[in-house]
Amino acid sequence: MATFVFYGLNGFDLDAPEDDAYDLVIAAETGTREYQPVAERLAGWARAEVAQPREVER
Repeated sequence: MATFVFYGLNGFDLDAPEDDAYDLVIAAETGTREYQPVAERLAGWARAEVAQPREVER
């Protein structure tokens, strides 16, 4: 969840299949997956959010 929020605060959306995301978190936490492959997978799921125009109140 923290990673999802971090990406969102920085203008990105993570579009990850739920089962794959869970497996990645468990693998990273247990040390069965190294940093680089985890970072590459996250980068593959990251999409820049397109800012919607704000309405100006007059």
